[in-house]
Parts: sequence; C-alpha cells; structure tokens
Amino acid sequence: MATKPEILDAALNVLRAGEALTLDAVARASGLTKPGVVHHFPTKERLSVAVLDHLLEKWEADLTERAGANADPI
Repeated sequence: MATKPEILDAALNVLRAGEALTLDAVARASGLTKPGVVHHFPTKERLSVAVLDHLLEKWEADLTERAGANADPI
C-alpha cells in the first residue's frame, strides 16, 4: 500500500504530465484504487492542499540543503 508521501508524489507526477488532478488520476498513478486514495484524502480539495504543502516542504528542504542549516535567511 502506498504511503501518503508516495500518493502525493504520484499526484505531482500527474500534474507534471499535464493531466488534471483528479482522485482517479492519482489512484492510477499511485497504483491504488480510488477508495484507497480517498482513505487518505477524502476530497479533491484536501488532496490539492496536501499536494501544495508537500511541494512546499520539498522546496524548503532543497533550499535548506543548498544553503546549509546555519544559513542566514537574508
């Protein structure tokens, strides 16, 4: 069974492929059934917000890695 981060990565792949972000598309991309995705993200809105949060967390981690943990924000 796919974990939440794996489902969110699959959702990002759906978007990168130019497809609409739907529960069905994410289910196909993650190898789950639609009810399997809905178990973690009951609505498309919650999935969309989680995808944005996931993407922002990835960007922040990448920036922290590039700048170093003790970098000055300025």
